[in-house]
Amino acid sequence: MTIFIDKKALCSTPLKDFCEIQGIGNDPMYMRPGSVQSIVGRYIPKDMQDFLAVPEYSAEDDAIVWFAPNWTDTPRRINDLYGEEKEKYDRIYRDTLNVYNDVKRKLHGESLGILDSALKFVNENFLFCYDNKVVLVAWGMNLRDSVYDAKGSIVFNFSQTKGYTIIFDPGEGAELANPNDRIIRRKEKAELVTADVPRLICKPGFHFIDWKPQVQGTIVTSDIVFHAQYQKDPQTSSVAEEPVVSNVQDLSVMHTIRFVTDGSCQLDGMEQLQVEDGYELTENDFPKMIPLEGFSNPYWDPAYLGSVHSDLVFKAKASRNNYTVTFLPGKYGELKGISTFTVPYGSRITQVQIPQVIPFSGYTFAGWNITPLDYSVANNCSFQAQYRSIPWLTRLWMWLTSFGCLKWLLLLLALLLLLGLFSWLFPGCNEYRWNRYYHDVVVTDGNQYHVGESTGKIHYLRSGEGQDVDYIFPQDTILEHSEISDEVLEHGGNINAFLRFSIIWNQQGGDVVDLDAHAIQPDMEEIYYQSHMNNPTSMSGVLDVDDIRPQGTGVENIIWTDPEKMSDGTYTLFIRNYDGGRNHGAKAEVAFNGKTWHYTINQPIRKGTDIPIAQIKISNNNQNFSIRHSKYLDRTE
Repeated sequence: MTIFIDKKALCSTPLKDFCEIQGIGNDPMYMRPGSVQSIVGRYIPKDMQDFLAVPEYSAEDDAIVWFAPNWTDTPRRINDLYGEEKEKYDRIYRDTLNVYNDVKRKLHGESLGILDSALKFVNENFLFCYDNKVVLVAWGMNLRDSVYDAKGSIVFNFSQTKGYTIIFDPGEGAELANPNDRIIRRKEKAELVTADVPRLICKPGFHFIDWKPQVQGTIVTSDIVFHAQYQKDPQTSSVAEEPVVSNVQDLSVMHTIRFVTDGSCQLDGMEQLQVEDGYELTENDFPKMIPLEGFSNPYWDPAYLGSVHSDLVFKAKASRNNYTVTFLPGKYGELKGISTFTVPYGSRITQVQIPQVIPFSGYTFAGWNITPLDYSVANNCSFQAQYRSIPWLTRLWMWLTSFGCLKWLLLLLALLLLLGLFSWLFPGCNEYRWNRYYHDVVVTDGNQYHVGESTGKIHYLRSGEGQDVDYIFPQDTILEHSEISDEVLEHGGNINAFLRFSIIWNQQGGDVVDLDAHAIQPDMEEIYYQSHMNNPTSMSGVLDVDDIRPQGTGVENIIWTDPEKMSDGTYTLFIRNYDGGRNHGAKAEVAFNGKTWHYTINQPIRKGTDIPIAQIKISNNNQNFSIRHSKYLDRTE
């Protein structure tokens, strides 16, 4: 972790919880804090330059650690404050934000763009207060709708730094030179010093004597109120002295109690009370909370009952309800994607959340019964796919025109029958479609093996000794996991396989595409998302990880777990772009017979395109194998 002079780690925020991250050039803004600090230092007044916390990205944790100036008070979120202290920091926050917005209006060009991006998302849940300043973390990024706890992981250990509130009451004889000095916070067992004492401006006829109790040297073990003591000038107190004394005896210290709401409920009852110092606050003093639509379980923040010794503000809050969104495929199609999920009240459905509709033959998708895009969820809701039947004449015309005239259609049919017969007579020729994409590789390590007894294992034949030794699966021969195998494990896939074909894409984010791993066995059985997903073939082949338009790294994984079930012939492995969309290519990994090969596609993959990866041929009744690679094999291999 970087050491910042005069700064401490305030909190950390997991990067996965945020979206719409602003950037400078090709870099995310949190990787360019120097550019932001340069503008702040040039245009913002010095006492407000600490408003934007300094970010440092931790690749190990995939999180951002936010640094702020060293503190004396314990940092607290502004939404956790109440009463005078809440009003004080609300005022400081408004003043600070107004200064930044005023400066922004005077800037232009790149400087304007940087500061505007930094202030685009200002979330009060990430606003910390201490020492008469406010510090904003998680700026320049937006919290995802699916994340409900916006506190972040606090790096500063609050459990070891319990704090108390210190109040300086100037009384009737003076005013504080800085109103923000009326309330401060100090850690438990801290010693108050002269620097903690606020400066007073005495009114005419009053002379300040001291604070009661004495401030300097006091050890903080609880909340404390210090009262200023004065001596009155005799010349100003000689007139009508007796009535004044009488009035003072009748006066009581009064406090204001306000009841407000955060917008999740409405109040029924008195919203403001005037009570004497020491008044015992009970539940009967609070107005009734009535949750608004979409909210439930109201509560007061803070939850306090007891003696009143200062002005207080209680905020009524309620929990946001969660509702279920369901997409129904209807009678004439099926859905690809997640069809049921839960979102909080008021969420709007995005394009990514809407599953893809695949109509059956003879039908076209005609839309949803209710338009789901940008739909505001206010209760449990469902959307059903609608279809339109294609008239048989139209279907026939489309079929004919898609292949040309009838004689060409018959010729094509004859050709297909001929090819089918040829591939049945010569099974090895079913590779013709792919052969031009691969080049031969001479296998020199451990290419002789045979099937042992019914133990479920494959054995190498030890040359010259005639003894069998246990077959070693690919992952057992690799000391360190690769990037792709780690992603497979993280997505719940299996790498403990005799033959494994894995792909990943969208590692950097920004791809909107559905890539699919495909494999064709010697019996022409094809393994992909619609066939043998978590349902093994007779040769033990199965797709156990399938990703659809992932927001993070996409992963798909095809494995064969039982070598005794695998027949002689060619196993063809390739990638298909299912639905098009923006992408930057992909990576693939093939693990077989104790070795692993890696492949990289460094250009976008067009919709419907098949990208060849490798062909593995097993022959001689499971005695020999050979492998052919496509041009995408990494050069180092």
